Amino acid sequence: MCEALKELFAEDFENVRIQGEKLGLQTGFQNGLHVAAINLFHMGMAVEDIAKAVGMQVGVVQEWLQKA
Repeated sequence: MCEALKELFAEDFENVRIQGEKLGLQTGFQNGLHVAAINLFHMGMAVEDIAKAVGMQVGVVQEWLQKA
């Protein structure tokens, strides 16, 4: 029984680790888009063009820029 529990916990831990890794990668990617949008705005690019460049909706880019 003890070995079975160890194996079950090991599987659960691995699943949680994988989910956490995916979330971390997604968050990092989003942060990169955010930074790119701010940089493009500071270079004088229009918000609509920034949204196209980073593949996000105009409203999302506007929110990012307001918080920057």
